[in-house]
Amino acid sequence: MGKFVEKGFIYGLALGFCIGVFFVPYKEVLDSGEGFIETSHMELIDIFVVLMRICAASGLSGAGIGYYLYVDKMKHSK
Repeated sequence: MGKFVEKGFIYGLALGFCIGVFFVPYKEVLDSGEGFIETSHMELIDIFVVLMRICAASGLSGAGIGYYLYVDKMKHSK
């Protein structure tokens, strides 16, 4: 059972990292309304914290899916 859950966690972590790299916002664009646009970039530590939160959530989801697959496999093998 441990191997299913462990693999699910690792795959979920990797998938969450890949998705997070593409979708974590790293800049904020503000329009002042007078024709000026201000762009501010997030600090690296802020991006890292958001990315790790996404990785942890997807890793736990992957572990849950791994557990479900293990239980399902054991039901069908009997």
